[in-house]
Amino acid sequence: CLTPVQPQDMGDAQDLDNHQDLGDAQDMSAQDMGAQDMGAQDMGAQDMGAQDMAPACVEVVMHLISTIEANNTSNALPQEQAVVPAMSPLSFGFYAKEEPASFEWSMPERPATSQAMLHNNGPVFRRLTPDVEGDYTIALSALDAQGNGPCTPQRMRLRVTPALKEESLQVQLAWHTLDGSPEPAEGDSGVDLYLLPPGATSWDEAVSPQHLTRDWGAPGDATDDPHMSAVFPKLQHISHPSPSADQAGDFRVVAHYRDARGRGQIKASVHIFQHNREVVTFQSKALSEGQVWAPSTIELPGHEVRPTELHNAYLNALPALDP
Repeated sequence: CLTPVQPQDMGDAQDLDNHQDLGDAQDMSAQDMGAQDMGAQDMGAQDMGAQDMAPACVEVVMHLISTIEANNTSNALPQEQAVVPAMSPLSFGFYAKEEPASFEWSMPERPATSQAMLHNNGPVFRRLTPDVEGDYTIALSALDAQGNGPCTPQRMRLRVTPALKEESLQVQLAWHTLDGSPEPAEGDSGVDLYLLPPGATSWDEAVSPQHLTRDWGAPGDATDDPHMSAVFPKLQHISHPSPSADQAGDFRVVAHYRDARGRGQIKASVHIFQHNREVVTFQSKALSEGQVWAPSTIELPGHEVRPTELHNAYLNALPALDP
């Protein structure tokens, strides 16, 4: 026969079941937590593995300080290629997040007829005067204490053009971006230098990247004409021989940030040379797209350089010229 179950026994059975269920649940929770811990450990191991796999390297960037910016290292030009005239003194340096344990400069490429050498210019900088036209390559190797090299190869190619002639007057324009935005490697930079003759009624009469040569002075006489020797990505250079008598007057020096080409603001500098000796430098403030900076006039044939009222101010477009 069946024995009735007493309420107390029922309660004991329920308690037993509850204890078992709770114990099982606790055991399962512990197992789950253990699995989570193991998963966390696995994830930690993966993280440690990812850290171990991350490549160690030296964060270093070489740069060129051109001859016209040698006295202002804030204008140094980090770049992978540069165009410079032969016989221009150049200085190379580098930026590093942490000072490397060792570094070495080299020149793996130069023209066959070149005798140019890299020379020490202090503990970090190296000096080079390219002596003939052609292609030069400057390389930098840097190592940390563990023997790791640069994060990216540090090589700069120089395209060296013919040496500048000793002209009576030379005007150079250089510029650099302020926000690290892209800069042109070659071709039209969107930044123009103008040398405008006295009495000009049109900007087409100026020497500029759009008009590299001009028939100034005696008609048909090329010996008294100015010319822009090259249009470099970040350097433009106008040479003017001894002017003829009918070229007397004030020549205007003008810089125009014509086209930003995706860049932000820039700073420009104008350098004026007389017989290959720099006599004055003008530094601009920040220039935005479309703005015009006219820092000076040059009186010829006396070569007197006069700052203009715009040497520290800007126009928003090239001004109209009086007819």
